[in-house]
Amino acid sequence: MRWFRKWRNRPSTGYPDELMNYIVNTAADGQLSDTGIFKSSDAQLKRMVQNIVCFFKAHPGTNRLVFYCHGGLVSEKVAGDGIKDRYKTFLDNHVYPVFFIWQSSFQEALEDHLRETIHERFREMSPIDRIVDEVIEEAAKLFPEPWEAMKRRGEQVFASHGGGWKFFMLLAKGLRKENLQAEVHLVGHSAGSIVLAALLKQLLEGNGYVYPYLKMFTCTLYAPASTVQQFEDVYARAMDRYCLKRFFLYTLSDELETSDPSVPFYGKSMLYLISRGLEAQHGDQPIFGMEIYAKNSPSLQRMIGSKRGAWIVADVESRPVLFPTGTEVLELISMSRVHAGFSYDPVTLNSTLRTILNRNKLLEEFK
Repeated sequence: MRWFRKWRNRPSTGYPDELMNYIVNTAADGQLSDTGIFKSSDAQLKRMVQNIVCFFKAHPGTNRLVFYCHGGLVSEKVAGDGIKDRYKTFLDNHVYPVFFIWQSSFQEALEDHLRETIHERFREMSPIDRIVDEVIEEAAKLFPEPWEAMKRRGEQVFASHGGGWKFFMLLAKGLRKENLQAEVHLVGHSAGSIVLAALLKQLLEGNGYVYPYLKMFTCTLYAPASTVQQFEDVYARAMDRYCLKRFFLYTLSDELETSDPSVPFYGKSMLYLISRGLEAQHGDQPIFGMEIYAKNSPSLQRMIGSKRGAWIVADVESRPVLFPTGTEVLELISMSRVHAGFSYDPVTLNSTLRTILNRNKLLEEFK
């Protein structure tokens, strides 16, 4: 059975025609985006829901969806390239992927402001001072507005007026009509954790009657940019109320975090810059995706101790974490070495698939 449909609004050259079967694209206000490479609309969402129903009927058994949210330093083009590389592997494992592209537009603002601010400050500093990361952090404190605006964009995706929430409700309605039920597995990288927190918050507040047609099963966060407080208020609460069944956290070791060259002009990871700069107007802000803060979380330790969660630390030794499921023991590992690496590391992606499928053996692996 051919369960994918062709699209009238095709993405630009270089992407498969059917890629819009797997994308919800939202604009700065969280509503569906009708501009750019990937154009979303009400009609597109309805066709997407139909496609999901066809996929489930073509692959009877456990119906699984993965909702994937990229981070805040990802352009629409980079997001599209990643989707093109990954979506078929999910499908080959009988998991239907839904990728939420949210137009954060933060990378350019970050680079431009740091370049301009640091250029001015360098004129006033001695040569020795110029190598100190604290200068970068102090510069970042001067412009919290782009970071705050990016977070608001992420939160709007699953707000009541947001395109992500509209898709979620259409999907629940479509499954109810066909008397189908599905597992939903959440995956978010960096600021993508802020997007997914908005979805969980809606469910925790009782908005949208989607159960039992859509049941939240696992949540996997790669180096989340959420604060520790947001983790406690949303993710830990969702676990405590059994809105989520299992939780998996992937972080860099602090050794790798403090040698990550990804941010222009800066010698540490993006999360350090957020913690000590962008979020630090009133002192360092604990960010949950950093090892130095995650290790102090009682909620995370409770999840691990109750076998409802696992914490995988990517370090120079690449040590696996063994997670018992009752039927077998999953081997979870990451080979990421930088903050942005989790989404592109096949070892991390394969470990995530194991937790979604609840087994070690995959029908097809990410390569």
